[in-house]
Amino acid sequence: KFVEHLPEYQAETDTSKQDEMKKNGFGTWMAYLFMRNSDQSKYGSLMEGLTQQYSLKNDQYPDRVSDAADTLAQHKFDKAYKNKAKDNKKKTEQKTNNDEEKTKTETSFAQQANKAIVCFV
Repeated sequence: KFVEHLPEYQAETDTSKQDEMKKNGFGTWMAYLFMRNSDQSKYGSLMEGLTQQYSLKNDQYPDRVSDAADTLAQHKFDKAYKNKAKDNKKKTEQKTNNDEEKTKTETSFAQQANKAIVCFV
């Protein structure tokens, strides 16, 4: 139904082309949803670029889900995603180092080094 409200559909006079637009409309919508639900930290700049192009009357959105998957696969990850991955790695390393330090200092009385125990009885 949403295809009938598009300006391209309303401008088209050939009914066979209108029917084809209706048939392809669901695939186009699914491709858009596929890209929209992708990880925005990885593909945010790609989506921003496509949105800007669409607002300038240059529709470059993929029409099929397979084309959308190819577009996402060919896109290099955004710098924000790479920086986030580096930060997570540093936090994990720091946590591991802190855990190791805690385990070194936490020893019970029986585990301490061989000290002579003196009894004052």
